Amino acid sequence: MGRSSLEALNPFRRVPAPASAGVFLLAVGALNLLLAATPVMAEDVVLRCAPTFVDRPAALDWSVTGVSQASNDDAADPDATGSFDAVGHMRAGPGFLFVQAEGSTGENRGRVSGQFPLSNADAATAVDEDGDGRVQLSQVNYTLVNETFEFATGLLDPSCYLDFSDIANDETRDFLAQPFTNNLAIAFPDYTLGGAVHLHLDQALGLTLFLSSSNGLGDNDKASYSNLVDITESGKGAFAAAELTAHGALNYRLGVWVNSRDFENLDNPDDTDNDYGIYGSLESDARPLRWNIRIGAANPNVSETAGFAAATMTFPLGEHAAGLAVSYQHAADDLDGDSDYAVFTEALLHIDVGEKLRFTPLLQWTHNDSFTSNDALIAGLRVTYASSH
Repeated sequence: MGRSSLEALNPFRRVPAPASAGVFLLAVGALNLLLAATPVMAEDVVLRCAPTFVDRPAALDWSVTGVSQASNDDAADPDATGSFDAVGHMRAGPGFLFVQAEGSTGENRGRVSGQFPLSNADAATAVDEDGDGRVQLSQVNYTLVNETFEFATGLLDPSCYLDFSDIANDETRDFLAQPFTNNLAIAFPDYTLGGAVHLHLDQALGLTLFLSSSNGLGDNDKASYSNLVDITESGKGAFAAAELTAHGALNYRLGVWVNSRDFENLDNPDDTDNDYGIYGSLESDARPLRWNIRIGAANPNVSETAGFAAATMTFPLGEHAAGLAVSYQHAADDLDGDSDYAVFTEALLHIDVGEKLRFTPLLQWTHNDSFTSNDALIAGLRVTYASSH
């Protein structure tokens, strides 16, 4: 998942946020046990991380992805990364149980994905404290389904519930670069303990509320489960968001968020502050041309990316599908960088062989990468094999 690191926009004070998160989790757990919910069709479920198979009562989906990249930057050697995802899902009472395991190769310092980390959102997604690849349990959660609302609680991926896109969200199947998987102006935690509720306000309008620990599995120094469950550790806080959604010919999302962990102040590293912001997206999933636009702004005192915008589109090209994407990052005024903006672009071609195998040659260009003076042209090939049972 992609991440980034206006005071009038912040609806939260610096309160003991971890305690609030604990109360929330207890409340959701009690509702799971006590509420007699009326089941609805699975395809109506909004709080979901795998919309391709929620219409089945039980499923096991898995995929293997390999990415090779090379650039014209002499400081970045050619790169090869790999990942594995296995997702299990089953109906359980009035809801769904969801489990995800994943593995990946480690950090490739000095290579393309290490030198240009935005170029490959699938690189080093499951690593230990030393940056070595591992296999991990990334999500274990339960979603309670009702005709008017849904609750999800457990170990969650926040980007499954917020800022979601049907065409620009999955780095193994859609665009590869991080600016085209999520909004870089949102300080999402990694896989984290929390809960979410979605309220169906009417047939087209909904409201999602999300509350979790500010630190996910990969955000802690030791990247361990013991660190993950210690939500009262010094420096930690809560991540909270509210997102209004409207679905129709166009899909709209408008949200606000806050992350109350201790972020270093860009102007004074000895001082800390919350990060918070606002974001929105507009998307059309109507074929043949599918497109998505994201915008966002974050606290410029602590977030390197103070403003963000991205546009993606996919369209048929002969027997295959092509995609084009461009993003713009505006740097915080207090950031000590070589540039006050950065641009990233990606062009790709999906070549499907049968229903399970997809080859994706792609070309990327990064300008002022990570607000430095670095420019690079990156060529890559992604191969994904996916199976469903």
